[in-house]
Amino acid sequence: MQGKPFLGKHSDDERQYAYGHRDRVDEAIDLARSVRDKRYLYIRNYMPHLGYNQPTAWPDLGEIHHEFYRLAGQDSMTSPQWHFAGPTRAIEELYDCETDH
Repeated sequence: MQGKPFLGKHSDDERQYAYGHRDRVDEAIDLARSVRDKRYLYIRNYMPHLGYNQPTAWPDLGEIHHEFYRLAGQDSMTSPQWHFAGPTRAIEELYDCETDH
């Protein structure tokens, strides 16, 4: 894929889409791809059996993470909090970046 400047005086016209990928977070493997335009963000999760908050060596040493794990529960969290803390994630996600908050 040929790159294109997106900042500065040599930048091309405004692009229609931005593409993203994630293959890991710290030492945790996490495969996801995304595409975004001015309004929508689409994410395809290739490891939906894993939650967003996977155990990782360094952050798990801190007291905050232990407290987070202690408090994490579907009955004690709001829907957005459980979305992050839950054990799984959706295969596909679609966000309307103009109306979703």
